[in-house]
Amino acid sequence: AFLTVERGSVLEGEVAVRGALHTFGPSGFILSPVDNIRDTSECAWANTLALIEAWKEMR
Repeated sequence: AFLTVERGSVLEGEVAVRGALHTFGPSGFILSPVDNIRDTSECAWANTLALIEAWKEMR
């Protein structure tokens, strides 16, 4: 299953970021929500901000 900032909860996004950084971080990894967020709902932006905050905590 995949997760996007337009789908899923903030917690699911945080878990996905942590998992990706744990798996791919040591060898080089580019983290990006997407190049275009089409959904302008509060959920999509809350998930985007949560992705950034989770990354900041782990870097």
